[in-house]
Amino acid sequence: MFREGVKVKRVSNDGSTRILDDKVAVDTPFCIFVDDLPFRTLISSPEKLRELALGHLLTEGVIKHINDIEEESFSEGRAEIHLKKPVDLTEIGFERERLITTACNTEAVDGSVLEELRIDEIETPNPKIIFDLMRALNEESTNFKATGGTHSAILSCMDDDFTASTEDVGRHNAVDKVIGSGLIHGIPLNRCILACSGRLSGDMVLKAARSGIPVMCSISAPLLSGIRVAEKTGIKLYGFVRARRFNKY
Repeated sequence: MFREGVKVKRVSNDGSTRILDDKVAVDTPFCIFVDDLPFRTLISSPEKLRELALGHLLTEGVIKHINDIEEESFSEGRAEIHLKKPVDLTEIGFERERLITTACNTEAVDGSVLEELRIDEIETPNPKIIFDLMRALNEESTNFKATGGTHSAILSCMDDDFTASTEDVGRHNAVDKVIGSGLIHGIPLNRCILACSGRLSGDMVLKAARSGIPVMCSISAPLLSGIRVAEKTGIKLYGFVRARRFNKY
């Protein structure tokens, strides 16, 4: 269940109160195990958990393709992923911390590491594509409209009509879920545009870079770390996308 009903007391500025029925977003722990070892526990909305697990492994650098996976199984609140080749999870965890920390400091960005993730140059998308995708993101954000407690993300392929959208209590999870959906469906992520509702921080943009996604946009603001990662990796970054304008970084 994505949302649950609760009773709330509505208090007005004149001191009056009334009891109302309200909807709140549901958040639950989701544990990902890789080769029988605990990798990550995410607090997420309890839907599209296969997409979340596989997308998260891709955006965190554990896998590069879906065929890196030997076996997968899912139970309530838990994913068990077995890889065809062993991966040093300790080293991956160290790299993730190092990249995110240094990406926030333009003086200390490890350019050689980010250059390895550099995206192939593509033509600048027609602005109408960006506006239409953000409009679709808003239309699909039904749980946010009901609860005010979720983030949204949408992935669209520029070469066909594939589109995947999702919501989650976590902005990182929402991005992982739509990327995971593209991965599962065999969509060429290097021909996709990713739109989201959350801030474009360094770790968010890094997720797109690790997935090979060349364009990322948001209704929200970029952070300096996100702009620096985009510069180093060649991602086209768009922020403050509204009905009639956006900023290109």
